[in-house]
Amino acid sequence: MNLKRNMLLVVPLVGIILTGCASAPKSEYTAFAQAGAKYAAAIDKTLIAAGVAQVDSTSWALVQDKEDGGVSDTNYTNSTKADKARLKQLSRLKAHAKLLARYFGHLESLA
Repeated sequence: MNLKRNMLLVVPLVGIILTGCASAPKSEYTAFAQAGAKYAAAIDKTLIAAGVAQVDSTSWALVQDKEDGGVSDTNYTNSTKADKARLKQLSRLKAHAKLLARYFGHLESLA
């Protein structure tokens, strides 16, 4: 009798646990993949804007220096080197964002 009562409690409990642990609906995976792809696209646009802003900022600083008395060759060279280094880093980040977009594209195709 005790065994029957325990079985009557255990069977529904196991069913509830298994139902609660069921995999997420396919639409959730698709939505996640699409959100990730949108994120990667937004990051790419942001990195492009960051590169343009960096170059514009350096150009503006050089123009201001020119108005204040001239730009030395070392100042110009240092500014150019700094811009090249930052643009190279932004390029690496863009490549990473592209890989991230591919990842989310493949994830969506699996969903």
